[in-house]
Amino acid sequence: MVPMTKIAHDFSPHDDLIDSLDLTLRNPSPLIDAYEVSERVLLKGGKRWRPRLCLMIAEGLGLPWSKVKGYARVAELVHAASLAHDDVIDQATARRNKPTLNVLLSERKAVLAGDLLLARAVSELCELGNSYITQRMAEVVENLSTGEWLQLDWLGKTEVSEEILSQIRFLKTGALMEWCCEVPFVLMGCGTAEIKLARTLGRALGSAFQLRDDCLDFIEGTGKAAFKDWHEGLLNSVFFEVLKAGQPLPNDPTSFEDFKSSAVLRLALEAVFEKVTNEIERALTALESLETEGRNFFELKQLIEFSSKRMT
Repeated sequence: MVPMTKIAHDFSPHDDLIDSLDLTLRNPSPLIDAYEVSERVLLKGGKRWRPRLCLMIAEGLGLPWSKVKGYARVAELVHAASLAHDDVIDQATARRNKPTLNVLLSERKAVLAGDLLLARAVSELCELGNSYITQRMAEVVENLSTGEWLQLDWLGKTEVSEEILSQIRFLKTGALMEWCCEVPFVLMGCGTAEIKLARTLGRALGSAFQLRDDCLDFIEGTGKAAFKDWHEGLLNSVFFEVLKAGQPLPNDPTSFEDFKSSAVLRLALEAVFEKVTNEIERALTALESLETEGRNFFELKQLIEFSSKRMT
């Protein structure tokens, strides 16, 4: 049975460190309003999963938080920039129960705000001075754009393959999580084999999170706009399972109302949750392979297992 219950937001004992992460846009700029609104809408609140991954992996490796926090900050800036751009593309009006930048400013200014956040992220990466990590982030930003582009290409189409959906999940979500998992190992001077395992960890987590997010689209009361993908004509992984089972997709508001409470949807959700479980297991297997003598990823493993059960 698909778990639909809400589980409390409890990420201790790292919440204090994560909350202390400075996400203000500090440098002087003539665009004060853009930065203030961006901070308020995009950089406050949320679970800060990406910096949390950086922190917890660094901790497991014995790498001080001071060595990784600059990269954790960059990850959140890039994530925020992608949200600004996504909200324009999706014509979203709310995020985390707040108006989006395109509502508060305009679509044009929201795009520019995202660009400003990316520029700040690049500038700060250059200051941190690791050319390999900077190059990898350039690849991540390209992946984010490519994933959104591919998703737009398939909008309103039903003949998409499972391979295409998996590729989009990686590009839109997995690539940045992969980077967050990789960075502490690079900073520790680890070898190619371990860095590859760290990427597998991030890629699997990103896939699991996107699959779960697809399920959230069909659940009301989660803080996300329900049934958004259907209204936009987006074929997510749940709809894919419906088609794979030989069932038709709802094509008007009346048939969609029936679909929302149908056994067809329930079975599709269960199929997607099985994929979530498989990706979580893949992530945990990679993490266990990385947990050699002197390393301890116990709390990260607990968090991953806990989060796989969360629906909000």
